[in-house]
Amino acid sequence: MSLFGPYDESRGGGEYDGYWRLRRYSATDGMIDLKSLARARGMKLSSKISELEIADRHARYDRGLLTYDNYTKEELRNFASREKALLRLLHHADDSCTFTKFFNLSPEIRILVYEHYCACFSQEPLIMPTEPPLARVCRSLRGESLPVVYSQCSFRVDLEGAHSRCRPTLGTALFFGRLQPSLMARIRKLLIRIRDEDEDGPPDEELAQIELSKDGEGYDLILLPYRNQYVDDEGLPSAAKSIVEQGLRAVMDSVTTRTEAAGQFTSTNVYRLSWAMQEVWKHEALQPFVLDDS
Repeated sequence: MSLFGPYDESRGGGEYDGYWRLRRYSATDGMIDLKSLARARGMKLSSKISELEIADRHARYDRGLLTYDNYTKEELRNFASREKALLRLLHHADDSCTFTKFFNLSPEIRILVYEHYCACFSQEPLIMPTEPPLARVCRSLRGESLPVVYSQCSFRVDLEGAHSRCRPTLGTALFFGRLQPSLMARIRKLLIRIRDEDEDGPPDEELAQIELSKDGEGYDLILLPYRNQYVDDEGLPSAAKSIVEQGLRAVMDSVTTRTEAAGQFTSTNVYRLSWAMQEVWKHEALQPFVLDDS
């Protein structure tokens, strides 16, 4: 069941569906840009290729299909039995192929397929993502693929403002609050972002990136060059960064060392991260960078 980002066909999908969608190429992208991208991708296309055809080539490239234009006729004969309209025949074969023995593969191979599927998603952290189409095919695919999706992708934790009332945004609270504990426990990567409540202020800024190890016994914490209207381009000074790191590490240390569900995220941990940031913004070293919370 999709709880977030309702599907809107008129917009090509819900607001949070974009992470699993392939790019749509069209003539509006411009022939020069399409040809430049083709060269970067190593495509050897005819100088007489149309905009519609080159857009089709890029769409096939994104799907992991071969660019048959790169091959000689002799090489193409190894793919098709007739010389006439070889490209059209091969493209039709790609588009119409099916595989009905997926569950005959071993579980280990199926997991590799799910991991490859997730690797094609956007590398940007996800915020309130709807479930990808693969998880909506049947219960068996859902049960096998979703744990891989949550373990492979990075998820964004949006906090409201750099001040003592710093708390999860409504969207963040709803997403993690409604997420099944078993799937929440699969998450390995979080990105903490501070939302600027002033529409006329600077854009929302990323504060820290957290990644749990696969065994859950350790984690990596990377502080990012956070900025707001009181923080210049150099980011927070070292003393302020140290306070932020201490606050976040206190939460993460408890995640990896607790006796129950050690090394696994829970929805409560999201709130504990926000509570830690509430205390951080109260510290004297952070006072020059606190936003107005009135």
